[in-house]
Amino acid sequence: MQVGDIIVRKSYQKDMKFTIVKIINHQAILNGLNYRLIADADLDDLECVESRLLISNKWSKLKNKDSKLIDSPPKLLKQYPHYQTISNHQNMKFGRILHLDGNMLYFKKCCSLYKKLNLTVDAYCIKECYQPLFISELLSLHHPDILILTGHDSMTKEKRYSMTPSHYKNSRFFVESIKAARKVYKDYDDLIIFAGGCQSNYEALMNAGANFASAPKRSLINIYDPVYVASILSTSSISTVIDLNVLLESGLFTDTDIGGLETRGKSRIIKPGY
Repeated sequence: MQVGDIIVRKSYQKDMKFTIVKIINHQAILNGLNYRLIADADLDDLECVESRLLISNKWSKLKNKDSKLIDSPPKLLKQYPHYQTISNHQNMKFGRILHLDGNMLYFKKCCSLYKKLNLTVDAYCIKECYQPLFISELLSLHHPDILILTGHDSMTKEKRYSMTPSHYKNSRFFVESIKAARKVYKDYDDLIIFAGGCQSNYEALMNAGANFASAPKRSLINIYDPVYVASILSTSSISTVIDLNVLLESGLFTDTDIGGLETRGKSRIIKPGY
């Protein structure tokens, strides 16, 4: 096995796929392929699903056919009643997004999806522990309507379902970032904040000032969940109130993934268009 291989863990009944990002002393560091999850495992516990060589060859063939190299946005997102289609973009002013991501692989995938959705985004890959240090500067630089704070997170094994942020890998840093942002933008409709990763301390993130956060039931969230939340908020009219029920109607989430409070959308109609 080598870095770049897609594998499953035998001790976890091969429940999900990971990519090997590093190998140290017979231990592999793993990134979730579809979920914002980081893990480590002994090489003997891993079973290769696709080797890096096969993946490379497959992607080369796709490129030659001009195929799409990122996951397509679900059709449900395009059918979502509040979503303004790209054809209407010239007559709409969508909400501007600032996206901070703690993982480079997920960061690149999210940026590709934003581009595919034709949304205006300023994106930075910044480790979760450093994100609070850059919040004020980046808000002043970009003046976003929507702030996404994401990356990895997890609960400590000894403190399951704890309400204390320090019992999570990165929840405390998300909390610090939210508080820093709320010092600049106190109004929940001036700046919409989504924060969290897999198994994040939802209650702490909401109490710190987030509009939406993961994960109420300490579940794993999809790599693209922050992008889908941002896209719905960015393209929904300011006359529309977005709450959990509206997000659930999109078919992209469950109430175990994300929760939040009533928030106005960020798109505005331009009349006359140009």
